[in-house]
Amino acid sequence: MRPNILVGVEDGESMYKKWYFEVVIDHIEQVTHVQPHIRIGWATTHFQPSPGHGDGFSSNGIGDNTYSYGFDGRNVWFAGRAYDVSNRIISSTNNMQHIGFKKNDVIGCLIDLNIPEMWFSLNGFPVKGLLREFNLTGMFYPAISLSSRVSCRFIFGGEHGRFIHRPPEGAAPLYEAMLIKQKVSIEPCFSFGNIERNRLDGPSQFQHHIGFTPQPVRTIHIILPTHLENVRDRLAENIHELWSMNKIASGWRFGEVNFIFQKKKKFFFLMKIFSIEMIYKKFIHV
Repeated sequence: MRPNILVGVEDGESMYKKWYFEVVIDHIEQVTHVQPHIRIGWATTHFQPSPGHGDGFSSNGIGDNTYSYGFDGRNVWFAGRAYDVSNRIISSTNNMQHIGFKKNDVIGCLIDLNIPEMWFSLNGFPVKGLLREFNLTGMFYPAISLSSRVSCRFIFGGEHGRFIHRPPEGAAPLYEAMLIKQKVSIEPCFSFGNIERNRLDGPSQFQHHIGFTPQPVRTIHIILPTHLENVRDRLAENIHELWSMNKIASGWRFGEVNFIFQKKKKFFFLMKIFSIEMIYKKFIHV
């Protein structure tokens, strides 16, 4: 399963590069001797989940090929290999279910596209391993692979669920990567459909998504008539005030330092406090 939220890195784009989300295990039931399958993590738009396919590996879950990265409560999975990162002490009295996830577990997932690095936490405690220097080709999205009798829910922050544990410093809640007027939907990457009728479902295709890449127009050669200079300044002030109103309505406020999780912004001020010349000198020519 995956939400329709994408993050990534492209030349010249201005998208933020450090994102966080959580998943809560609401129900997990073991009905056979086999441990329920559940992996939580990230996949890229090159991920093609289908039985017996994927870079020569059996691509049945997140982490079974080179385009997805998963955590199952004990191991971090990549390219079909498991790397034990468990913080839990497993005793002989533990049943199979408790080796991995259990009900009410909270899994934190962080991706930092600057390093690049992926990091997981379990009930607020970071696991002892992480993934680094992975391929940045394509866009990334949260993903869960799970078997029957397992249910869980995404928490993206803001109106899409308040985080249970505090995100790492500098990490933005994933909901902020949503496009304007976009509505979150959870959809299957792949499912078996109706086996009796020999029908397989998925994977559905993402719509083409490109990170916002600023392409400013050089206007240094344009000379405005004197009577339009005041209009230019008033337009700039109005644009800033509209931006400020939207931020205040979203819960932002002034802070001495930038702190995205607590919605504090260092350079959050009213235009009328400063003259255009002061703002230009102080904040543009720094």
